[in-house]
Amino acid sequence: MPSPEADKQQSFVDPVLRPYLDAEDEQNSEMLLHALLQNQVDPLIRKRIRRKLFTISATMGTDHPERNVEDLCSEAHLNVIRALRQLKAKTDHKVIRNLDAYVSVVVRQVCDQQLRRLNPNRVRLESQIRYICSHHPEFAIWEVDGCFVIGRSSWKSRLPTDKKPDVESVQKQFIKNKGFTLKSTKQMITICDCALNESKAPLELENVVRIAEIILGGSVLRYENLDDVEQQDPSQSIDEKLHLQKYLQRVWSEVVQLPTAQRIAILLSLKDDSGRPLLPFLPLLKVANVEEIELHLSLSREEFTKIWNSLPLSDRDIAEMLNLTTQQVANLRKCARERLTRRLKNFG
Repeated sequence: MPSPEADKQQSFVDPVLRPYLDAEDEQNSEMLLHALLQNQVDPLIRKRIRRKLFTISATMGTDHPERNVEDLCSEAHLNVIRALRQLKAKTDHKVIRNLDAYVSVVVRQVCDQQLRRLNPNRVRLESQIRYICSHHPEFAIWEVDGCFVIGRSSWKSRLPTDKKPDVESVQKQFIKNKGFTLKSTKQMITICDCALNESKAPLELENVVRIAEIILGGSVLRYENLDDVEQQDPSQSIDEKLHLQKYLQRVWSEVVQLPTAQRIAILLSLKDDSGRPLLPFLPLLKVANVEEIELHLSLSREEFTKIWNSLPLSDRDIAEMLNLTTQQVANLRKCARERLTRRLKNFG
């Protein structure tokens, strides 16, 4: 039997739900529910998911941003139906005061689950930015049309700008502020600050996450199987990370002893199996800061900033810098690798 508390809660529901909730005839109730879903809920679900999924897919470089729309729409649809039927049966004390806002929350949860499955690192990055903007006195975070928006505290409740900030300009500010030498939280604060300086207006959270991904060299776009991550032995993971950091520090100590041309040939071409640059990882792993990298590449801050967004460089680009042929660059890199292999073979 419904409790008095459940009856009281239902008095605060969105008026658009009242005909369905008050209908006593089962057939009429199902007709009203179907009309409600078809006319109001489903179009909103599709609109929200297409927008959210497009942002996710564009960030992750997917060719077909709509390929999972139907599956996610069905999942959100079922979640809303379940909630409405529980509300009508008065088996749940939750109340839906605003149906549109509730549907937006359901869609966000469904898309976030999808994102966690695909890229748990990106979710952690978004959570970190949300936390900073919720707790740092200079920033604020609020919701506009179902999307989170961040800005200065004095901008709160303003609409976000439609113009996306120039990532290259934000990155230059980040480097100028020595962001790569900062700890994780201060890095995120600096990224938010630089992005808002560039936009001069509130930004959708998704845009700030995208900027952070690019500035940090794609490190948060590494795909992992979430089940495998959760099953890892934490102590083993820490040991592996410490060993990797120690190994990279040893590699760096050997790299700086290479002839200048060999250093340039190997460092500026560093990339992983997906073609993403590896040089930006050195400051993040506290192996070498930006100033050290500039020094050992014999580059000025202006020259270094100019090539940063183009990493990794091709042999042709490196050859132009050194006034050599592409074959000579390849030979320099080969010699550097052979020397590093010899010097590091006993590291373990």
